[in-house]
Amino acid sequence: MPPFPTLTAGTVDELFNLSKGHPVFRVTMVNGQQFVIKADSRGSMGSGAGGFAKFDATLMSNVSKNTEIELLTRLELAHLRQCVSKVKPATEIGPFQANVMGDANFWYKMPELALKTAQGMFDKGEGEFLRKTFKNEKNLVKLGKIAAVDIFIGNKDRFDEEGNVANLGNIFFAKKRGLTGSSFTPIGLDFWDGFKEDMNMTLTASRWELLKQAQGVATGSHMESEFKKRMRILIDPGLMKSFATKTVETLNQDLIRNNVTAIDTSKVKYTTAMASGIAEGSASIQKYLKAQVAKGGMGAIPPGALYRAQLLKWF
Repeated sequence: MPPFPTLTAGTVDELFNLSKGHPVFRVTMVNGQQFVIKADSRGSMGSGAGGFAKFDATLMSNVSKNTEIELLTRLELAHLRQCVSKVKPATEIGPFQANVMGDANFWYKMPELALKTAQGMFDKGEGEFLRKTFKNEKNLVKLGKIAAVDIFIGNKDRFDEEGNVANLGNIFFAKKRGLTGSSFTPIGLDFWDGFKEDMNMTLTASRWELLKQAQGVATGSHMESEFKKRMRILIDPGLMKSFATKTVETLNQDLIRNNVTAIDTSKVKYTTAMASGIAEGSASIQKYLKAQVAKGGMGAIPPGALYRAQLLKWF
């Protein structure tokens, strides 16, 4: 990923909102360069949220290109607050001001991509194209890799614990150009979920006791059990297959609901592709974590990542 330009009030020409009511803006610089900035809530992760998000994005970039982010510096954020007059459409000025003030959110830069979502395809009557995309086993492998990172970092806003599609709006596809035209491939955007204390990167083994005190022993113990069960998906081929089966089943249900012919699930190649993607994604995470620890010691990765890696017996 090439470095993003430094954002200043004098170098920004326009901030165009890409998601009505949400802080996602295409930045056009005075020299014509373009990229996207987005704000996410710090949630329960406080001042360290941006750093954890950067780590999550780096993990995702190992299995899905163009998911790298660059955090806005304090100085850039101060300049961004001076760009209210450059926000378009004008109806987004209010939401922009609400999101750019204070410390509830952190902001980051990301590449601008030609994107579609599964929900967007259905909304635009492109269900047949979506079916064709899912029938490509390579795309299911990529979706499996993305699912592996989601499982590891604690993002449950794309797939739930069992593998059911939780949000069609978070199944993203990026435009890919080839010799025979354009197609779309899964991409692991929108992976941040900083609210669930039982899943995020601040979690360590000792924090289960604190959660049990706060939530009650029965609830806290259940949360711990569910967390560990979800982590085991990354090392258990049987659980990978079950997760993949649920994903393909719910994708089929969504196709049928939108009057599109389902994928033939009697052909195990689809669930096999998704499951193999989860296995490849898990191996990629393990390789990356080991490389970071080899360079900088156990403190080179967030405590939640180290706890997960030790739980999975990667260290």
